[in-house]
Amino acid sequence: MEISIISFTRQGAKLSLTLAELCRGQGCNTEAYSVRSDFCMKEIQPLNDTLRAWTECHFREKDLLIFVGACGIAVRSIAPFLQSKYSDPGVIVTDDKGQNMISLLSGHLGGANDWARLLADKLSANPVITTASDIHQKLALDLFAANNQLHITDRK
Repeated sequence: MEISIISFTRQGAKLSLTLAELCRGQGCNTEAYSVRSDFCMKEIQPLNDTLRAWTECHFREKDLLIFVGACGIAVRSIAPFLQSKYSDPGVIVTDDKGQNMISLLSGHLGGANDWARLLADKLSANPVITTASDIHQKLALDLFAANNQLHITDRK
């Protein structure tokens, strides 16, 4: 699994290091970035382009994006690139203190719900999952199909 993390504050950059380590511990290829080069440390790479360009590239190429910052930044960043819950990567947002781990996009097929729960558990954070099937503990048909090597041919 390919994961990219982007942070916007010094505290967020520190949390990015922890998140990257946790994701690598799950066998994932993980890269971390900061929008501020003065917040880069150890393995955190500077953002050498605009946030829009970074998001477009990583949205296309990665399985999961983690934004360490405000939901508004994440929403505005990913909005131009949204296609379908069947193809979009998972997107998670966490505040820079790591208190809330929000599954923002592609909670089921993109894995954001599972990752939000896993990372929240490791950080003693609050996983924020809003998909109806999850909160009502019902079967999610898209996950059932994917887990059983089935394909939904009629999305209606």
